[in-house]
Amino acid sequence: MRTLWAYGLVVCASIVAGCTATSTPPDAPLYAISWYYPNDDYQHWVRSQDSSARFIELYRQDIDKIDSILGTCAGLILSGGSDIAPERYGGSDTLALCGRIDPRRDSVELTAVAYVRRTGLPTLGVCRGMQVMNVAFGGDLILDIPTFNGSKQHQTEGSDAMHLVYPAPALARLLEADTATVNCNHHQAVAHLGEGLEAVAWSSDTIIEALRHSDTVRFPFLWGVQWHPERLDGNSPMSSNLLTRFIEATKKP
Repeated sequence: MRTLWAYGLVVCASIVAGCTATSTPPDAPLYAISWYYPNDDYQHWVRSQDSSARFIELYRQDIDKIDSILGTCAGLILSGGSDIAPERYGGSDTLALCGRIDPRRDSVELTAVAYVRRTGLPTLGVCRGMQVMNVAFGGDLILDIPTFNGSKQHQTEGSDAMHLVYPAPALARLLEADTATVNCNHHQAVAHLGEGLEAVAWSSDTIIEALRHSDTVRFPFLWGVQWHPERLDGNSPMSSNLLTRFIEATKKP
């Protein structure tokens, strides 16, 4: 009896192992995420539409290997997070308005966008990620929105702030929505746009809420949004439709 029981365990273990081995196809898309959130928000978000998706975090990789890693990826997500060092865009924080700076993260993400500029890899920038895109293309940032713009609608204590965004026709077509409420949590924003980038959404206080590259042949999907679609209501077009278009772009030859 004990022999049969042990044999049964071996068979069950083999079946489970086989299911695990085959649950992710060998050609499943690999997505690079610049920096992982502790609760894997971006991974869960992408897998809500592509359960086979695999991921790699660029932050943990050697910077000199980032190009070769991105060469194996279907797309790149530049995630949200801390402030970019002002010297990266020719600024200075004389008023001590910036939060914690992570020089390694700045280097990793700017290296990744340099690769995107050469190759056109489908890329989505979220919050800080959109700001990194702008800096990498030669643009700069508003160092602190309340100080220099007077608006306080983009950040609130303990949770995301919510406000309307107003898309330009290009983004409205992409998202199939003329306007919608989005979530955000940031005190910096895009100021002067980088080379080739164009604003495609704004908030009521004139802050740029989304951008893309104007050369849609070289960059079929290079979009940045200031809100957080990965933790927005999944039924919102600002989340679900944005993800659909990104995934579609990563599957094109």
